[in-house]
Amino acid sequence: MKKIAHIVSTFWPRPGGMGQVCFEEVKRLAANHDVSVFTLRYHGLNEEEPVAGFTVKRIKPLFRLGDAGMVRGLEKQLADFDVVHVHYPFYGAIQAITAAEKKYGFKLVVTYHMDAQVSGVKKILQSIHDALWDGWLFSLADKVLTPDKEYFALAKFGPRVTAGKIEVLPNGVDTDFFRPGAVDWAKIGLGDLSDKKIILFVGNLLAIKNLNLLIKAMIDLPPEALLVVVGGGYEEKKYRALVRRLGLSERIIFTGGDIDRDRLAQLYRSATAVAIPSLSESFSLVAVEAMASGAIVAGSDIPGIRGRVANNVDGFLFPANDLPAWVAGLKHILNLSADERRIISERARASSLKYSLSEHVKNLERIYSSI
Repeated sequence: MKKIAHIVSTFWPRPGGMGQVCFEEVKRLAANHDVSVFTLRYHGLNEEEPVAGFTVKRIKPLFRLGDAGMVRGLEKQLADFDVVHVHYPFYGAIQAITAAEKKYGFKLVVTYHMDAQVSGVKKILQSIHDALWDGWLFSLADKVLTPDKEYFALAKFGPRVTAGKIEVLPNGVDTDFFRPGAVDWAKIGLGDLSDKKIILFVGNLLAIKNLNLLIKAMIDLPPEALLVVVGGGYEEKKYRALVRRLGLSERIIFTGGDIDRDRLAQLYRSATAVAIPSLSESFSLVAVEAMASGAIVAGSDIPGIRGRVANNVDGFLFPANDLPAWVAGLKHILNLSADERRIISERARASSLKYSLSEHVKNLERIYSSI
């Protein structure tokens, strides 16, 4: 049994792919190890509590900018761990982690989830932070894990990490939970939309997720097409205003970001297409969750997505940010026959199974043992 610390900026019950990956890992690691999670403290959450066999310690930051926060006292709390696993990026925690590694000598693992997308003052602060601490973090790490090799090669620090430290570890998805099945419209809570062709978008409403492309595409899609947007925060007000301005309020539904897994699973099952028009993705959990549910994925042809989806085999890829190509591609998906949909759905489900969480955690434990 090892004593393992996971450090992540966003964690259950807050939504987000990085926190979800961390949650699924520690929940399963806790069966064989003593696991603690260190994350930011948010309003209404306890400072420390047991969750599913592990401990969550939420640290009140000296100050916060979005999902970044200067944490207090983290360095001392890492004294007794065998392995410290950092989910990058976590601006405000890295200086404490690097100081603790030099002092206590634990093994350091970093999962490089993505490059943070920021602008304005945040971008200036990010540049300073990168120069002072982030490079040092990767030089100290015993292993740097990436969920997608192609994305990592293009990432900010990817080319600067020593090749021998790098391990490709695709994110895991609960393929037992996300699976094909009948749609329970009551659980979705949007009424019976069985006469509609649902295009589903799932993700934080950041500019890089490129929801505006789907909104504009709806103008030229048939009237039975309905866009359901699962996600909130950030630029939601801007997108809602765009929908009103284009006169699409009857054809685009915003569910907000506070949605439970049961409802999300039902939405995947209900979708005629799950659309991922992102400008950048490091892995795309949404793609794998949707494929595991038997949904047909339409994604941007970019690193992170094309590693999950094989075009015209188990899903479809369209040129990033090419509105005419997306309109034509979505029309094609909406018009697939029942047999064509069944074949792609079965292939998608089969492709998703290589991302099972049991295999993911088994490989993660192997990596811990190797160091």
